[in-house]
Amino acid sequence: MQILTGSVGLLDLQTLAPEQVQLRDLTAIEWLVRFTGQSTRPWTVANHSWFVADICLRLLQANQPTWSWALLHDAHEAYIGDTIRPLESELGVNAQLACWRAKIDTAIVQRAGIDRQQIDFEAVALADSIALAAEIVHLFPSTPAVRSLPAVQKHWPLIQTLEPPPARKNAWRDAVREFWPAPETAADEDRTPVGGV
Repeated sequence: MQILTGSVGLLDLQTLAPEQVQLRDLTAIEWLVRFTGQSTRPWTVANHSWFVADICLRLLQANQPTWSWALLHDAHEAYIGDTIRPLESELGVNAQLACWRAKIDTAIVQRAGIDRQQIDFEAVALADSIALAAEIVHLFPSTPAVRSLPAVQKHWPLIQTLEPPPARKNAWRDAVREFWPAPETAADEDRTPVGGV
């Protein structure tokens, strides 16, 4: 499967190598919205990833590699988009998308230089679940049915006070730059979303 990217042009995801993964391309998640844009305020994949990393650090006291992975846990969506879970289930593509995500995630982890053995994947999954529940409650406040969703019920006591932070321009990008290897060229980092994030 080939896609067009801003840094390397045509990219074959079937043969994706770590050196082909560029931060410039991953910044696409800074304007890729979650919940198909239906939330009460724009909430991007980058906003969500930053929120997950913040939960890992503040609430779960995760180590540096885990925090770094939390920031990148949905970065594969820069290449394959953010497909809502109900649609994945309806189309029966959960397993296929999981394979693509795993393949891309492996290349991203290697390119970022994160020691996979040091990542607490369970902590990131828990933080992701908590963030999703908080996002549902706080970004869809006028929808009473959200309280009955299993993800929300599971984390209800915690998420009542855990609100997604206001979107801060470049928060995700700035955090990733703390550990991302130096760019090949200045142009690799020069990609600012229209309207900023």
